[in-house]
Amino acid sequence: MTRNHNFFATGTEIVVVGKADVNMYIQGLHVTQSVMIAKELQPRFVLGMDFLSANIAVVSFTRRPASA
Repeated sequence: MTRNHNFFATGTEIVVVGKADVNMYIQGLHVTQSVMIAKELQPRFVLGMDFLSANIAVVSFTRRPASA
């Protein structure tokens, strides 16, 4: 596997140990996404800006849930 360097906003490197295609259902929307599997990730699942932009997601920091 080719090693990509991915970093948290803090500058800490994210250690990627694998990749998988995942079927997700977000508020009734079905999305298949290629994801990276990382060691010691907190929170356990992170949706990146590329995913949010591609799926025209709206994140409301006052209401909390994401919608599309």
